[in-house]
Amino acid sequence: MVNIAIAHVRMGRGGSEARAVWGIQSLIHDHDVTLLTAGRVRPADLEELNDFYGTTLAPTDFRVLEAPLPPGMRTRQSCAALQGSFYQRFCRKMAPHFDVLVSVYNMCDFGIPAVHFVADFCWSSELRQQYDPMPREAQRLIHREGPLRRGYLALSRALQRPSGRNLFAGDDLLVMNSEWTAGVMRERYGVTGAPVVYPPVVAEFPAVPWERKEPGFVCIGRIEHEKRVETMIDILARVRALGHDIHLHVIGPISNTPYGRMIGRMCAEHSQWVFAEGRQAGQAKARLLTSHRFGIHARDREAFGISVAEMVKAGCIPFV
Repeated sequence: MVNIAIAHVRMGRGGSEARAVWGIQSLIHDHDVTLLTAGRVRPADLEELNDFYGTTLAPTDFRVLEAPLPPGMRTRQSCAALQGSFYQRFCRKMAPHFDVLVSVYNMCDFGIPAVHFVADFCWSSELRQQYDPMPREAQRLIHREGPLRRGYLALSRALQRPSGRNLFAGDDLLVMNSEWTAGVMRERYGVTGAPVVYPPVVAEFPAVPWERKEPGFVCIGRIEHEKRVETMIDILARVRALGHDIHLHVIGPISNTPYGRMIGRMCAEHSQWVFAEGRQAGQAKARLLTSHRFGIHARDREAFGISVAEMVKAGCIPFV
């Protein structure tokens, strides 16, 4: 059997994670599959991923190899660059043990040719600043431009010990998550002929007649600053002020971060028409989506936006 590694630095809830779990499920019947990650994937986590994405993976279906990280770093989101450095070194160390290497979240420096799915532009400071800049109020001290930031990134690069391979030279297969992403990569890096494979939305939603749907909105996804949930609430507050009796269901976990607490306060302030639903999956999420007429998505320059695809498949009309 062909020995295949699927690499994803951290299994959250997004389009690249959908590629990971459905890629694994599609391969396990004919191949040996291993997930390379820097996060945790325990049986309870796998059960949650199955519920969220509709897969039926069992712990015995594939192996999970976790990159060794210094104590306390695995759960610290503020250390993403350092986590990535240890993860890249781990992937390079493990790469010779596999016949096929597939990174489902951006380019991975395996040291040898591989398949790479381009998911967003977090790997390029230039593209990130142009297309997805982090607002200053959302930045931790280590994210702000200055000597501390430059020192932190220099330390991360030194720890990573990159192989020096040019992933754009043609030996690797780059796959894009949208035509827009492919256009940016073609313009900036000369990547031509790269196939586009959209993240999968495989859930089946029951058909609900329009007249039985509520005249309200849903939004789905991570409750983080770049998703601009506050902008969605402000927009719909203005719609209500024009006399339209609409409401909003905010689907996703609200974290105990400054941004999460702000969104929590806004939901409480508008509690008559804004409902914080927390994380929803499976039939519960399907009921919320199919019972409402509209969706809303406010992130600027979203490279794909799997939540919008979910809304469309569920029969919502999304405003983006």
